[in-house]
Amino acid sequence: ALQHEYKSGLVQSLFMQIPMYNIPKMIDTSKKPLVLYISFEDDPEVFGGFMYKYLYSSEHGTLPDLKGVTPEAIQKYMQEKLRINGYHIKMLRVNPSAWTYKELFNYILLLESQGYEIHACIVDYLIKMDVTGCIGKGGTEYRDLYDRCRQFFSVKKITFISPHQMSTEAKQLVRNGTNKMNLVKEVVGKGYTELSKQIDQVVDVEICIAKALMNKKWVLTMMIGKHRGAPILADDLKYQILRFPL
Repeated sequence: ALQHEYKSGLVQSLFMQIPMYNIPKMIDTSKKPLVLYISFEDDPEVFGGFMYKYLYSSEHGTLPDLKGVTPEAIQKYMQEKLRINGYHIKMLRVNPSAWTYKELFNYILLLESQGYEIHACIVDYLIKMDVTGCIGKGGTEYRDLYDRCRQFFSVKKITFISPHQMSTEAKQLVRNGTNKMNLVKEVVGKGYTELSKQIDQVVDVEICIAKALMNKKWVLTMMIGKHRGAPILADDLKYQILRFPL
């Protein structure tokens, strides 16, 4: 997506939905199922606040009044909601300049050594990570970063999700008059990705999103591009519009 178009909001929503709507299916029943969220951008107060408001509004149909709500109460509420099906939850903030892909992989191995079976790892945003050790220049080093992560996590059967920003060429389409309701249809599958146009060669699934006004209400448009291993879908089945509830 473009800047400030709900990229972090979407992956944080997925982070919560995965443990809330799935029953853990274990490869090793002696392990503890885990869903992991790593932020390279926002502090815990920021992403934790969004997640609490998301969960509360989903249950009560209105945004919470945070006056007098303690961090302990927020943490307890989130734990109750996210651990309902038996998943363990970990969220952390990391300085991306202090991590390369090696530190990320080592952290995963550390969690596994502590008895966790990781079912999903969400990194917001992977592209902010130091690319030391990645091969290439002029953009190919970022393709290599994505490829290394795909190979590492796919072998371990871990779903890996990371948002990515669209390139300035996509923003130019909007400046030139492309309707925001149709932007995802224009860019999907065409390599409109920041820093490297080759990232879509590596990923298994690509989803483009954009916020737009429809009948004076904000909606999120979404369209699937590449989807490795899936049957061929008609374009109208790849596109959807979700209305923001509040």
